[in-house]
Amino acid sequence: MKKTAITFIVGMVMFAPTVSSASILDDLRAQVNALTEIVKSLQAKLQAISAAKVSTGTGAAAVSGATQSSSIVVVSPNGGETLTQGAQNSVSWQGGNGQVSVALVKANATNQGNPTAGNLIVGWIGSKLPPSSSIIWDAKTACDLSLTSCRTIAPRSYKIMAVSQDANGNLTLWDHKQGKAGNWDVSDAAFSIK
Repeated sequence: MKKTAITFIVGMVMFAPTVSSASILDDLRAQVNALTEIVKSLQAKLQAISAAKVSTGTGAAAVSGATQSSSIVVVSPNGGETLTQGAQNSVSWQGGNGQVSVALVKANATNQGNPTAGNLIVGWIGSKLPPSSSIIWDAKTACDLSLTSCRTIAPRSYKIMAVSQDANGNLTLWDHKQGKAGNWDVSDAAFSIK
């Protein structure tokens, strides 16, 4: 019985893989950590969306103007990715209402305040797109909203902004009369283009 157990152990050692299990575990831990951060980010966005959906008015619940449509959330790139110019890079979003337009914005853009202030929009990369969808982008050009006049962009850090139509069918970034945001979202963190 002891001889069999020793032979089995020796056999296991002889057929052990040459790849370090420590390096595999390190890679898996890094992937799990990255996914955990993405999940935390999406959970925070969902909580914010849920909290913003109903506002209280004169004793009755009323849906606010900016949230009458399905809220939109940038899914990818959402921060930390590297996009390659000339390659087929995926840009995706969840939610939205009617048509969606997608812009490339400066890395310092946030979901707070007026996105039209500070020249944060570099250019548009998609227009008149369906809700909860994606596009393939070459990461080389950004255009005007009609996508007819385009220019080459420099490799550096950026974010994506997805803008959905509001309840009235308008693409509103900022309602100046009411001083509030339209239905849009910006990547949680910057990504790089090389």
